[in-house]
Amino acid sequence: MVVSQELIDWADLVFVMSETDDGHLTFIKSNFSLKGKRVCDLDIPDNYGRNDPELIGLLREKVKEFLLLQGYPPAL
Repeated sequence: MVVSQELIDWADLVFVMSETDDGHLTFIKSNFSLKGKRVCDLDIPDNYGRNDPELIGLLREKVKEFLLLQGYPPAL
């Protein structure tokens, strides 16, 4: 999926894979307005293939951790 200002405007939260490895947050900040958006760096290297089961597990784990820390209720 390609990032667009329309998608960022629609989102309540913005997640990036890894600022350290790939500069994703820097890229988004340089190219789009994040005014009023919460942004989370998942710190996951962007070197997985689409639908990679290991990546899916990491995403679930990291997003769940972030949401719980932000006070969102746990998913059922």
